[in-house]
Amino acid sequence: MFLLLPELSAQVPVAVPETENSLERIDSLTCLLLENIPNHDAFRCESQWYDQLNAASFHDDMLLLGSAIPLDYNSFVKQQLYSLNIAAPAYFDRLHQRKLIYFPIFEQVLDRYNLPQELKYVSIIESSLNPNAVSWCGATGLWQFMPYTGKMYEMRIDQYVDERKSIIQSTEKACEFFKSSYELFGDWLLAIASYNCGPGNVKKAIARSGGKKTFWEIKPFLPKETQNYIPRFLAMAYVMNFTHLGDDGQNGRSLLTARVEVDSLIHLEHIARVLEVPVQEIKAYNEHYIKQVVPESGKNEIILPYHLAMAYLEREQEIFTYAREQIAIAKAAEPVYEKQTTSVNHKVRKGETVYTIAKKHKVTVSQIRSWNKLGNTSLKAGKTLVIKKTSWVKVSPEFTAP
Repeated sequence: MFLLLPELSAQVPVAVPETENSLERIDSLTCLLLENIPNHDAFRCESQWYDQLNAASFHDDMLLLGSAIPLDYNSFVKQQLYSLNIAAPAYFDRLHQRKLIYFPIFEQVLDRYNLPQELKYVSIIESSLNPNAVSWCGATGLWQFMPYTGKMYEMRIDQYVDERKSIIQSTEKACEFFKSSYELFGDWLLAIASYNCGPGNVKKAIARSGGKKTFWEIKPFLPKETQNYIPRFLAMAYVMNFTHLGDDGQNGRSLLTARVEVDSLIHLEHIARVLEVPVQEIKAYNEHYIKQVVPESGKNEIILPYHLAMAYLEREQEIFTYAREQIAIAKAAEPVYEKQTTSVNHKVRKGETVYTIAKKHKVTVSQIRSWNKLGNTSLKAGKTLVIKKTSWVKVSPEFTAP
């Protein structure tokens, strides 16, 4: 099941021997075709862009995107453009590295939901394209879903999987939010604002403004963070498309990925070992597997770069054989614990009661009475009581020769 493979139609050449249409040849042709499909960026490099920028040039540039979102320019947007212009180069270096991984997938999902492509820049504002980003209030992932919001959107969040970190699932849920929010407000900037502060706060701002219907009209009545959120989004959309800060050095080429189904327990390290690649190359696409383990429960998928997906399918049996061997070895090496009970003697001191003794040894009063066949009479100083201690002791597994 592939993620970024469009439906292709081509005329088969006449008199081509069947042996020439090998899987390797077909894959190489498919990869060559799809890698040269440009992404949605309308990039143009200008080294002195901020000094030359004005409302007219901003408007003319943004028209090239053909977006349904009103990409306005004003003093608030200009202020955000300035802050991006003076940002540390390392910030944009990280964005470019992550953009190559995530943007092609974002774009495909946005296309499927028939939403404006520029919405992908919301993820930069939310998380700087970091799937492991966690806010002070617990919002997590590329699109920064809160735990209760993730659950509301039926995202899996447990000790094994956190779909808020999934490239595909989190983007799909963000698209569902944008779609419903746009249907509610009929304005893209209000829909984006509601992603930051919630539809309820946008409704309150509309009411306080006297029923105004655009972001700039209700801006003073929105939370302070949201007032800056939309200008930041618009500035980022401009910078990533029309300035040297948006140059990722890839000349608009798409990075291909594919998704493959996994129906058995496996560690990402197992796949990496067989395919002879660093595990980080696989983990970068599958951060939602918290322990880098694809669990047995549920229908699971992993995302891989296209060439690795092809290699995975070719060597799937080998990968799972290796995985089962490694899991068996790891399980055999797991420490074994045995429950052991030891007894100690406690000599009653003057003033001690069964309650104080129980507290001292971290046992219950009823246990002390049972172990020593005590009635309800008070303890006499000098009496010796038996106290039983239970603990789990680590036992090395027995070695079994192969």
